[in-house]
Amino acid sequence: MVVRYEVDACMPQSRRRFSTRNEASTLDSLADAMSNINLTSTAAPFSSSTMPTLNIINAGTYVPQVSTIELTTVAEYRRDTFSWQDAYPQLFLSQTAHHFLAVHSRGRFTSVEKRKLSSQTDFQTAREQMKPALKKLRKALEAIQRLVIEHGSKKLTLVCSEGQLAVYERRTRMSCLPDEAISCFDQPKSHIWF
Repeated sequence: MVVRYEVDACMPQSRRRFSTRNEASTLDSLADAMSNINLTSTAAPFSSSTMPTLNIINAGTYVPQVSTIELTTVAEYRRDTFSWQDAYPQLFLSQTAHHFLAVHSRGRFTSVEKRKLSSQTDFQTAREQMKPALKKLRKALEAIQRLVIEHGSKKLTLVCSEGQLAVYERRTRMSCLPDEAISCFDQPKSHIWF
């Protein structure tokens, strides 16, 4: 499964060079792993006639997952009603490591409460309270996965209406994606597509 999410900010990373043996070892492991990736520029996964031109601009730097931050704002008069249980699912599913709660009074920020997902009692309490719901989510995802595998190449549509989740077989075999895009998902797992 692919989980897409947005990140509001990240912790600044130091710009020092790799100097310790452990860091050099990590860099060597990364280089070894990257050497097994097969990337080629001769065979594009999509033909130019079916897909728009994709311009790739290499910029920025790699940001480790442990540096990601979710930013939330709350009015000072509503601070006491802020629910960590409501914030927790997004942080858990995206594995966003930090949560900053910015408190404001009429748009003027008065404080920023910084919390780390792995260490705060607020999150640990929310985690315990959310366990039953997250277990249900896991079972629902497993059921969806089983249905997709059982139905093979059939096109299925997942619909949630009035709180009821249903799966329907599509009447048409047409896809909203071109065949070239669909074929990317038939590639061996050793291939990585960006």
